[in-house]
Amino acid sequence: MKPYFSVDVETTGLDRKNDMLLELAAIYEDPSIKFSFENIPKFNCFIKHPEYRGSSAYAFALNKSIFDELICFERNKATTAPVYSLEVAIKEFCNFVSKYTTNPVDQVRFTGKNYASFDHQFLQRDGMDAYIKYNHRFLDIGSLMFDAETMDWIPSSEECYGLAGIDKSVSHKALYDAWDAIQIIRTKY
Repeated sequence: MKPYFSVDVETTGLDRKNDMLLELAAIYEDPSIKFSFENIPKFNCFIKHPEYRGSSAYAFALNKSIFDELICFERNKATTAPVYSLEVAIKEFCNFVSKYTTNPVDQVRFTGKNYASFDHQFLQRDGMDAYIKYNHRFLDIGSLMFDAETMDWIPSSEECYGLAGIDKSVSHKALYDAWDAIQIIRTKY
């Protein structure tokens, strides 16, 4: 298998037209090396906006820890990841991706849970295409774990964990969810 980037975002809701990115994470996986979480190349940041809007109170509650980080940033306290404006976050993400590729169209491959239908839509809307070229075929862990013989539909993230023999639940922290996608994919190679 060729190297890829596992990407995850956290947002203020599911509406790609109006909701906002709050956290962005990416991990570069070279299947020939299989780095540990501590040593694998990774990018993670929180995104500060002048004001926040969202279509879901549930999403705001789910991402309380991100808002706690943003409050720490506003009070000049330490955060667990850098805090950037949206424009800078997208540029830094693209710089991270570019650091691990020499022929972007061929080498930039993205994966995650619902990456094509969710995460990618936010990143594309917010300007990623202006900075990098990438392969437009994405690997989704739900599709990877789908078994047409025994399943009626594509499994959820939690179901993918179980199918991969991983005992955990979705963290809703972008960096750890991106790592979990790698862990699931690794069960296939």
